[in-house]
Amino acid sequence: MDYVKLEDLTRGTLVRGILTNDTVTIIHIDLKQLWNYLTQYLYLPRLKDQNVLLEAVRTGVASTVWADHFAYAAGFDETKGKYLGLQVATGINPSISPQSLLVKPEVAGKQLEQQREEQAEPGESYSAPIAIQGGSDKTKVSEAPPISTP
Repeated sequence: MDYVKLEDLTRGTLVRGILTNDTVTIIHIDLKQLWNYLTQYLYLPRLKDQNVLLEAVRTGVASTVWADHFAYAAGFDETKGKYLGLQVATGINPSISPQSLLVKPEVAGKQLEQQREEQAEPGESYSAPIAIQGGSDKTKVSEAPPISTP
């Protein structure tokens, strides 16, 4: 049996392909559901075991160009419409569970920007370290200029 190489999976193409669906708006997927898809659907790549998927998630989230991959969250608060424990460009320890979510980078970027704005004191300026630019295929992360709050 031919298995997908870790470096191919870490490029984020598989997850971005699942999250980018023309018929359904998908903004996140839990790792348990992703693993189930990978083991059920023959047209998806075959992975040797769950460790390959977990290492790919670790590598994708830890990347400094995470906007080319995905963000990671420890859950979703449906009442607030916000991700819990949203993380990007850092080390994580994911697990195959319904609470471990891979989040579209565009969605994660908006929440992170909103969190930075909420944390800034009135009259203070803050530097937003990320700005999401580009379309769905060529999303880029760049430094944003400091923003003054009224």
